[in-house]
Amino acid sequence: MKKLLCTATALALASTGTAAYAEDGQSYFGGFYLGAQVSGARLTDKHSDHQYWYDGVHNAGYSKTKAQFGVRGGYDFTSGSLLAGVLGEVNFGKVSTFREISPSDPSYAIGTRIKMLGSVRARAGIASGRLALTANGGIAFNDNKQAYRETDGTGEYYNGKGKRTGWVVGLGAAYAMAQHISLGLDFSHYQFGSGRHIILAPNGTPRTGSDAADDHWHWSQKDSVNSLALSVNYRF
Repeated sequence: MKKLLCTATALALASTGTAAYAEDGQSYFGGFYLGAQVSGARLTDKHSDHQYWYDGVHNAGYSKTKAQFGVRGGYDFTSGSLLAGVLGEVNFGKVSTFREISPSDPSYAIGTRIKMLGSVRARAGIASGRLALTANGGIAFNDNKQAYRETDGTGEYYNGKGKRTGWVVGLGAAYAMAQHISLGLDFSHYQFGSGRHIILAPNGTPRTGSDAADDHWHWSQKDSVNSLALSVNYRF
């Protein structure tokens, strides 16, 4: 009887400890995890005409939103209600802002296209019970391609790759559906800086005659992405 009481007491204490462990978020959010995600990615392209090729256009912009699908993984460390970790993610899906800007003479088409978007981030926040809230930031990368076309019949153009690395900041929330499975909702803002390009003639030679130091006509394109991602994660 005494042994039975001791055993029952030990089980009760263990059960209480496990429940408390779950309540502070450690059992739901600590360790390695892998997941899949779907996101709405809004690409914004802003372009500038530096030598008044088209009346000094500056930071003219256009945005386009498309769905992307991706994978994610990382590791979280928990201590009480505090959470810190690393997250890596990569998303696939074509988003393009290429379009005609001035549909009259003179006119041109310009834009950026991405098919891949990803990041590696550090994150920190709180985990209480089944809910975790985090903020994050880190390095971002993509495969963007930038292009310009005269559409008034003269044929000037450029093709180029913008900067493929930049930075990202974001906020996230996760809810544990079960011991190893959670749903996540993340907002992210990516910045990729400005790519500078030279206007080319139809034969591929640089157009000259500007007042720039190298006598060429320069345009630049600056890209950013806002995304909202829904994820399903499995924690090991």
